[in-house]
Amino acid sequence: MRRRKKKNKPANIFAAIVVLSIILIPMIDFDKDELSTYNELFIHKTDPFNPDTDFDLILDNEEITIYLSNPNLNDTDSDGLTDGEEIKTYKTNPAMNDTDSDGLTDKYELFESLTNVTNPDSDNDGLTDGAEVNIHETDPNDRDTDNDHLSDGYELTPRAIGPSGGETVECEEGYYVGSDPLRSNTYSISGGDISLSDPSNSCIKPFCGKITKREGYCE
Repeated sequence: MRRRKKKNKPANIFAAIVVLSIILIPMIDFDKDELSTYNELFIHKTDPFNPDTDFDLILDNEEITIYLSNPNLNDTDSDGLTDGEEIKTYKTNPAMNDTDSDGLTDKYELFESLTNVTNPDSDNDGLTDGAEVNIHETDPNDRDTDNDHLSDGYELTPRAIGPSGGETVECEEGYYVGSDPLRSNTYSISGGDISLSDPSNSCIKPFCGKITKREGYCE
């Protein structure tokens, strides 16, 4: 009689362990960051044994699903602030270097201009902080830079003045070109730039130095 070969139980057990490992290990979340090992290794390229791959104090899963930042970069938007600082300290967007889209980076607003990093118009004068700093050279934290009682935005907006709101019978020039927010008396007129907001004045001939109520007054 032939003897039956004994099955190699250890080998079978080992094979079973290998198969189960292949099936189960990719599904295990070793670092408890709510991302499986498979997802970390093959999709997000993060460290499956470190819940905060880039050491920015934000969990990998939170960066991916909540903040839309890069879990492999501690400063996703390259604005000089770590993603953790933006989220936990400054309440800014770690995926945008200019959270309020005003033309100034978050870091510049926080440490240079000292403007509101989540409000594009910190002083509510109708001009963005970026326009004030980069174009007009006005104070983004002071709505009336030259203290003439007209907001910077008002001065930089061409408008009609006078009872008719446009061209008047007395004067062809129904509009003025605005005034200089860095000078309280742009046209050297009596009363200064604040006179431009007086509805009783019909018009101004731009740069002629007078507010006039009749045509030809300052020609």
